[in-house]
Amino acid sequence: QFGGFSGDIYHRPGVRAVESEGRSFLTHTDSRYDLLQISLTDSWTATAAGAFALSENHLYTVEGVAAALRCLSPDGVLAYTRWWFEPPRQTIRLVLTVAQVLRALGETSPGPHVFVGVADRNSLMLVGRRRFTDAELETLEAAAQRRGMAPVYAQNAPSHPLFVQALALPDTSALIAGYPYRIDPATDDSPFFFEYGRLSGLFATEGDWIRDRLGGQEVLLASLVVLALLCVPLLLLARGGRPGATATVASPLSRRESAGLV
Repeated sequence: QFGGFSGDIYHRPGVRAVESEGRSFLTHTDSRYDLLQISLTDSWTATAAGAFALSENHLYTVEGVAAALRCLSPDGVLAYTRWWFEPPRQTIRLVLTVAQVLRALGETSPGPHVFVGVADRNSLMLVGRRRFTDAELETLEAAAQRRGMAPVYAQNAPSHPLFVQALALPDTSALIAGYPYRIDPATDDSPFFFEYGRLSGLFATEGDWIRDRLGGQEVLLASLVVLALLCVPLLLLARGGRPGATATVASPLSRRESAGLV
């Protein structure tokens, strides 16, 4: 239906459509790509149910980012599109994840590998397998501005201070610990990238009812309170609602039965 709008990409020469789970494909493919685009592969459908508190996603973990970078050609680029929040949440968490992976691969300065821009509620993050050159960054900034996108981070350019710290500090533990949201990199052992709320911020709101008020933690906590309140009368009934029962005493064993016991 939208083939004309999107350029009919599935029928272009050289395009091969593969139906597979993204992380599984990245893990098993032997090919190398010039571009990997991970563009809002999730939705807000389950937000009202608090499902993000228990929703796993292995594309945005440390191991998932490492798998994607391994699939890039030497000049390849990894592109992420994420929702933009104020203050930043998903985008900065992904930047910190990418920085951790690049440092683990031996890159002491991950900043030149990254470009981040924002348009409306979406952010675009580009990660180069090699460092972007000054000329490439100038081209990216010009292209972003032509399309109404405000640059958030580019090496040697005016950038958001939070992103500058995330990519420049060799140790980001203090930055992560002092931030009002959880922005520590998710891992395969705890792949809850979308659960960035802290217990100290329960039921807090910043003006957006869906994204700030109905978080997974709030829904789970409210469910726990409701279940606890429902259990109280049941426990009281079970404890004091029945008359005392008479005790039953077993008859003594006969001598023959007793002799057989060991």
